[in-house]
Amino acid sequence: MGEGGGGTERRTAPRYGCVGDAEIVLPGLGLQYRGKIANLSASGCFIETQCRLERGTRAEVWMSVQGQPLRLAASLLVRRTSGVGLRFEGVTERKLAQIRTLIAELEEEERRLHPVEGADGQEEVAPAPPETFRRQSHDGRKAPRWCWWRRWVGWIMRWTES
Repeated sequence: MGEGGGGTERRTAPRYGCVGDAEIVLPGLGLQYRGKIANLSASGCFIETQCRLERGTRAEVWMSVQGQPLRLAASLLVRRTSGVGLRFEGVTERKLAQIRTLIAELEEEERRLHPVEGADGQEEVAPAPPETFRRQSHDGRKAPRWCWWRRWVGWIMRWTES
């Protein structure tokens, strides 16, 4: 399978940048790959990992987002040098509600960190745009939406303004 993928956008749900740990597990084969979650949606996620599974491979994804554990069945949809895109399969209503709650928390965090000023001078909350485009780092690789240093700089800026 090829590494790249400069095709058209095929996502059915918006993805939101997040931070968390993940494991891709193939129970029947005893394989597991550890990684970091780059983004999450109601239908899938992208995990930064060095796994070399083929497209269509079915696996279990164990992840922890915002301190909340999730365990889902998934199939590998895309493989890049930076990681793999997975589509969730057989998601129960309970799990879907859990994912939607996480996404709502991520949207709220985005609004808190990036407020905008309204026409009347009052601070308004901007809607959090879903991650529907590629962010590039300085060396050309796909950069994660959330970086620890962005949070740190934002916190320092707010602290020094007080």
